Amino acid sequence: MKQLSVALFVVALLVLSIPTVGLAQQELDIAAIVAYIENLMAENKIPGLALSIIHDDEVVYTQGYGVTGPEGVPVTPQAPFIIGSTSKSFTALAIMQLVEAGKIDLDAPVQAYLPWFTLADPAQAQKMTVRHLLIHTSGFSSMQGDKDILNEDASDEALQANVRELADTKPSRPVGEKFDYSNSNYDILGLIVQEVSGQSFETYVEEHIYTPLEMSNSYTSKSEADENGLAVGHTRRGPGTFSDRAAKRWTLWK
Repeated sequence: MKQLSVALFVVALLVLSIPTVGLAQQELDIAAIVAYIENLMAENKIPGLALSIIHDDEVVYTQGYGVTGPEGVPVTPQAPFIIGSTSKSFTALAIMQLVEAGKIDLDAPVQAYLPWFTLADPAQAQKMTVRHLLIHTSGFSSMQGDKDILNEDASDEALQANVRELADTKPSRPVGEKFDYSNSNYDILGLIVQEVSGQSFETYVEEHIYTPLEMSNSYTSKSEADENGLAVGHTRRGPGTFSDRAAKRWTLWK
């Protein structure tokens, strides 16, 4: 299982506060849309973005704006973007598909699916359920979940290695006590999907999510996304400027 996985669902739908442009009359004021987006990009110093507008289950407008990186390649509607934590919704969908298939019980302990799973406090590990992970009440903190945020391991063993490393981790609070958003929860969920389905996480997502939804421009590997024009990550450096940097490597469950 490659750690990157779902991180690269590309052609993310960008939800913006676009003003009403006559969709009720099945017409679009393209000039107004372009002006709005260009102003938005200028105000927020956005190098590039891809936009889709959907009305009555139909894509009525799609367009790329700006560039994908320092080489000045124009953004197209098919340009891949790393979507970071939005990928958690895909992991949750995979879990719920397996719940509906009768293969996962939300209130079963994590150890029912990962018998070797443990923590610095074994009693907490025994209490932790799939539901706790799904709704971020496992006891892991946001800080604990960010410790591997820049992990570059893309091997098939990376996901399991990440979860096994939690054996030395003590959750910041008791299981079930309070909500605390943590990437660790979705690392574990991704591994559960892999173990229960008998497929790599990437393969499961491609076969059970991408294919049914016809997401032909979405990828579960950074190398494949790179080959298809992956947009480069940017960060501010100084007032009103951007510096290029390598796209941050996100895990599927961020």
